[in-house]
Amino acid sequence: DGLDAATALGDAAWGKPMLARVEDRDAGVLLVTLFDDKQQNVNESLIKDGLARVEKKPPKRAAALVKGLYEKELVAKTSHIGMWRYGDVEEEDAPEFGIRKPPPPPPATGNPWKK
Repeated sequence: DGLDAATALGDAAWGKPMLARVEDRDAGVLLVTLFDDKQQNVNESLIKDGLARVEKKPPKRAAALVKGLYEKELVAKTSHIGMWRYGDVEEEDAPEFGIRKPPPPPPATGNPWKK
């Protein structure tokens, strides 16, 4: 859960020298890869442990980086590690829990209030 992820990130980074490589920026939000003092990729570690997810629609500039992270995420999913311990947490894969995408709105054809 979120507490496990926060604890793992704190253990990996809190009070330690880190390097944050900015991969991209979108609307003021930075996409970074975080490395510890031993050059270990903290993002990758959290994903391998099932404590973080890979962005579904990453920026094109980060495609090569994200491809490797998707592979790590798939291993965590299929091994039921961390957040994946009970299966896939993706919303479109959980209709049995009532989680469904809302239907698309009807096409706009003139004044919807006029009969």
